[in-house]
Amino acid sequence: MGKQIGFYLTFEEENILLREIINTSERIVDSKGKDIITFSDTILTQYYIIPKNGKLIFYEQSEYFNSGSSDIIQFCRTEYNTKRGAEPGRIWTELRYWDEEENLILKDKELDDLYKKIVKMIKRHTTKIQDSPFYISRNAQDYIAINNLKIS
Repeated sequence: MGKQIGFYLTFEEENILLREIINTSERIVDSKGKDIITFSDTILTQYYIIPKNGKLIFYEQSEYFNSGSSDIIQFCRTEYNTKRGAEPGRIWTELRYWDEEENLILKDKELDDLYKKIVKMIKRHTTKIQDSPFYISRNAQDYIAINNLKIS
């Protein structure tokens, strides 16, 4: 079981957050481990944040990495859809995993420290929604209200 925080941010706010993360010398990659440097011209809804000394563990004979055993924090964007409404974005990480010999492997403390740092960044720009586990920015609230979207 991992750790996660859900949020509603605008596309622009998410780009600012991702740039802030890169400015701390962390890497951001896609599901194949390819570095992402710019966010405004991409249609990706998921990114993976890797600590400075983090490692990616790829599946055998595959171009994709194993998110359970790799040192990653998954970043999913908030989605806005006129039919489905507003769906929260999230960051998620797993701090341990079982290896092939069924040994419990704890990931490096650097991953947990980075997760906590990003949670603080998100909370700094949002407020907690009453009776909900999610956080929302003022701009996202305005966007949802103007577009008459439901929060899911």
